[in-house]
Amino acid sequence: MRPGKPSDLRALRVVMKRLVREGIVNCVPNAAWFQRMLGDFDWAARSRVVEQDGAMVAGVLVFDRPIPEGTLARAEIIAGPELLVPLADWGIALSRASAAWGVQVWRGRGHGDGLERTGLARARRFWRMDRPNLLAVPALPLANGYRLLDDTAGAISEQEWMDAYELAFAEHWRHSRGRLETLQRRRSAPGFVPGLELMAVTATGRPAALVISGLEEYEEDRRPQPVGLVGIVGTLPEHRRRGLAAALTAEALRRLRAAGARSSSLYVDAENPTRAYEVYRRLGYEVGFEDEVWELTFN
Repeated sequence: MRPGKPSDLRALRVVMKRLVREGIVNCVPNAAWFQRMLGDFDWAARSRVVEQDGAMVAGVLVFDRPIPEGTLARAEIIAGPELLVPLADWGIALSRASAAWGVQVWRGRGHGDGLERTGLARARRFWRMDRPNLLAVPALPLANGYRLLDDTAGAISEQEWMDAYELAFAEHWRHSRGRLETLQRRRSAPGFVPGLELMAVTATGRPAALVISGLEEYEEDRRPQPVGLVGIVGTLPEHRRRGLAAALTAEALRRLRAAGARSSSLYVDAENPTRAYEVYRRLGYEVGFEDEVWELTFN
């Protein structure tokens, strides 16, 4: 086991493709996605890789993010069952040494055997829900008293987008506040398609619900490419149960199809008490992959 370096990414993606075929990992984003997400990643301090006979066979990258309780680390383990536990142990040790509040490992359902020996315990389930095509999307108008705006309108500031996101998701499990620079980086990235960030506002222009979507390409993937990824669906608490999330998601699907998407996916907390997945099922989505979230807290 040695510290990783940026040049290891190509070989690690090859390992990920094998893990997708085995049902351990849900997808392999394209190289541009990794470059965008790993631009300032400290490979030497926060990663380890394993080679055998000169070939890359496994690795772990540890990220962290703030949550109300403190810093939550996530160990992304790119490995089959034979190296899962030692790489998890390394990620846990790094997280503990970094004074994190806790650490998570996400693993495809049924592929976490042995993690309980590290102190991790199953804490949550998340689903990737897929729509195999973008045909016959239902027409769902916004409820009376609301109107539709998007990121091209200029009527919503970047900070208002972030404030709406925070109000919609503040109650969610292990919520992490959004960062303005993340939104700005997304909008300035190559391939960004304007008009796929939608917001329902009241008659007075106050944010009520939002959907943020985009086009993504995945490798070693059975879904028709490109995939219209509906990355964020949220409704502010006082505007829930009015069909806003469903109406915005349906509009996003129509726009994604016009932008070239051939299928669509989104991610949802399978144990969220709002049962948001029922809305997505009515829109033609079905569970395509289940992640088990394993978690260990240090306090």
